[in-house]
Parts: sequence; structure tokens; C-alpha cells
Amino acid sequence: MLNRDTKINTLSLLRATIAELTPVQLSTGLVAANDATVTSHYSESEFPKLKTALDRISPDTGRGLGSVNLTQIIPTDYWLGVIWACASTGSDEVKALAKEWSQRSSRYTEDGFESAWKQYNPFHSTPVGLGSVYKLADRLQYDPSNAVYLSDMANSKRFAEKFRGKLLGVKHTNKWLYFDPSKGWVQADHLAAVGLAKTVVEDMANEATRNLLDNPDSRINKDMLNEVKRASKKPNLEAMIQLSLSEEGLSQESLISAANAAAKAVPLAHCLPNKVDEVQLVQVSNG
Repeated sequence: MLNRDTKINTLSLLRATIAELTPVQLSTGLVAANDATVTSHYSESEFPKLKTALDRISPDTGRGLGSVNLTQIIPTDYWLGVIWACASTGSDEVKALAKEWSQRSSRYTEDGFESAWKQYNPFHSTPVGLGSVYKLADRLQYDPSNAVYLSDMANSKRFAEKFRGKLLGVKHTNKWLYFDPSKGWVQADHLAAVGLAKTVVEDMANEATRNLLDNPDSRINKDMLNEVKRASKKPNLEAMIQLSLSEEGLSQESLISAANAAAKAVPLAHCLPNKVDEVQLVQVSNG
């Protein structure tokens, strides 16, 4: 058993050692789990841009799961995604702005806002950022007279947003690579891409149906339903696929370069497809 003097000396030594320890330095972009510190590249000069974007977004939407689904024609259930994107800045000024924005909805509660803000997780494999907020603002500025918005070009962007990191096309060929968690990147034929394009149209049909039920008097309903009918035709499915090859991260010039790009992408968490997409892809490639 240690005597009194030995205990005192030991405690003194421990205190001295602890005092000399250098605080752990977190890498850029990482924060303590209980801190809403910076995880995105935000500067105060960006504040006016963010304020303008939030002015174009209605907070009166579903809470959602913390993401902003830009594959929808009219995104919904994005409130938590916007809050977490704002929390990623680590700015008190942005928090006040996000609170003021949320208060425009009758659904707002102080406890609900504070709880959502604290739940932001900077260690998430694909954390939502302000870029999604800016894209959401642009998306919600829908104009039915804008022919580009409901078009093959718009559908190719939806295709790219849904399958980026899960699918790679080889330009000027009908060859594709898709990511199978059990096998890695596997070569597939053009029918796999066609099958996936159909799922984009199915998403559009589901969204059009929900919007019709939720907002029967909305001016966009007819446009959405007509676009689903148009996009489901084979030439327009093909156009969606071909135009998607020009989107960032969806294609490579050769099978070798595609394989190299795929190999580099495998460790990234966002490359892992969800179970539904994985099943659809495998079924089509085998059919």
C-alpha cells in the first residue's frame, strides 16, 4: 500500500504531466461531436448569399431526415437538411438567420429548433452543406414556362444526382460500371442504365402523384404529369442517359480510365448505393 508521501508525489506528477499535454488538434473539417463547429468552407462574406437563398425557400415543409433531395421536381421534407447545412458553418450569425427563417412557419417551436441544431453530426459520411441550400433555392424558383426545367436536360441532372458515385459510363460506348458492395465495381451493359433511367421516371411519377394529392390546385400538376408521360418514352429515356454522361462524375473517356476512377472511388462512403438501388441495378444487369 502506498504511504501518504508517495500518494502526494504521484498525484503531483500526474497533474504536471496532464498540464503539459498538448490539446488534441482536430483536422480541418472535423469537430468534436458536441460542437457545431465549422465543417464547411464558410466565410462571413457568404452571409448575404445565404440570406437571399433562404428568402426563396419556404420553411413550411416536412421535417425530413436531414438531407435535401434534389432529384425531386419540387423538393419536400427538407427543413432538417437546411438546418443542418446551416449548422455546418459553426456560425452564431447563421444560427440566428436559420432560426428567423424557421419562425416563418407555424410549425416552429423553440425546443424543436434547438434540438435539431444540436443533432447536427459533422462526422456523417455525406454531411449536407450550404451548396445544397443554394441548389434548393434555385429549384424552388420553378417557372412553368421554363421549358428547360421539364426536359431531357433536367432529367439527365436528376439521373446524375441519383446515381453519381454508383454508376460510371464510358463515353462513345454502351459500357457501364456499377458498384456492387459484395463484388466492387462490375461491368454492365446499356440495359442496366436504361433500367436505372426508368427508376428516375418512377420517382417523378410518385412525386407528381404526391403533389397532386397534397396540392390539387397547384399550377405545376399538369406540367409534372405530362413530363412523366413524355420522359417514359424510349427516345427520351435514351436522351436522359446520354445527356447524363456530360454531368460531373458520371463518365470517363475509356474503360481503363473508368476503372481507375472507380478504384479511387471505392473507399468513399458516398459510393455505396442504398439497398433499393443495388437490387434494381443487379436485376437489370442480369435480365
